[in-house]
Amino acid sequence: MESLKGQNALVIGGGSGMGAATALLLAKKGEKVAISGRREESLREIASKKGEENILLTKPADVADRE
Repeated sequence: MESLKGQNALVIGGGSGMGAATALLLAKKGEKVAISGRREESLREIASKKGEENILLTKPADVADRE
């Protein structure tokens, strides 16, 4: 895989499972990452993992909820 340093990504469902794993992998590769998901606490937990300063933004959202 080529270097992702300096790139940007938005990971939907980034608070758990495959979304969280993807967000963490991209951050470790040097990409700046924003994560979104239903549970704000989970998003913050992923973003606060030691050494994950590339996760720059968490945004709670539920696409099933029209509001």
